[in-house]
Amino acid sequence: MVMGVVNLTPDSFFDGGCHYPDRKAARDYASRCLASGAHIIDIGGESTRPVSSFHNTHGARKAITAALEWERIAPLITELGRFRSDKDFKISVDTRKLEVARLALQNGADWINCVSSELSPAWGELLASRRNEDKKIIICHLHGKLEATASQRFIREPLLPYLCAWFSRQIATLKAQGVGDEQIILDPGIGFGKKRPDQDLVILKGLGTLKQLGYPVAVGLSRKSFMGEILAKRAPELLAATIAMNTLAIANGAEIIRVHDVAEHIDLRKLWMALGGAQDDAMR
Repeated sequence: MVMGVVNLTPDSFFDGGCHYPDRKAARDYASRCLASGAHIIDIGGESTRPVSSFHNTHGARKAITAALEWERIAPLITELGRFRSDKDFKISVDTRKLEVARLALQNGADWINCVSSELSPAWGELLASRRNEDKKIIICHLHGKLEATASQRFIREPLLPYLCAWFSRQIATLKAQGVGDEQIILDPGIGFGKKRPDQDLVILKGLGTLKQLGYPVAVGLSRKSFMGEILAKRAPELLAATIAMNTLAIANGAEIIRVHDVAEHIDLRKLWMALGGAQDDAMR
């Protein structure tokens, strides 16, 4: 499944300010994503970019309130709800705040995409209360805090066993509150507290290990800096690299790819499906 990113923030690392605060620009972009074939629209009202040169230039990361985050994303959730009769798609909300997640699920969102260093039981209570509505959560791993510097956030132990143990704890927290297996999706959090590019590449090559936990895996690597460090390129130049890395992710078991460039990744999906069909024919 292809998840199209709509960042309603002034400071997201790639498209910050493109769709905010212009509601029409956000709606039109989301519409183009759907017209291109996106299966999910992921709406974010708070940037989760790590501390970087951006913050050195523009000032330290500023926490925003749940009220402001909700104010940013609520209109687009409402607008997308009006498209439901014409298209079959899911609305996802990218938030770390329980209050925002609750409002989003109450107002038409299907999934919560939560970047977290640790989930509290309250997240489980919220999702369990919506289990019969097929509401889902993407658990996205964050090592340390977003406010920390890069050197403070590296994982200094074997990466894949660490991630499997971390996910197992989060899953146990959710299931203890009544969340169903069918509600859970895992995202290893490429770029979130990982030593780049080394640990991000280890994750991509090791997605099969995470799949052994028994849950769908989502990957969000679109235009991220680990590729830029290898290629000496900036985010606007990383479309080809993103497609290449997402192809590897799919080959290794990713079922959801979160991207800024929907049309190009729908083409990737079509080619991948055609390859699968050709393989089936070859086996007959």
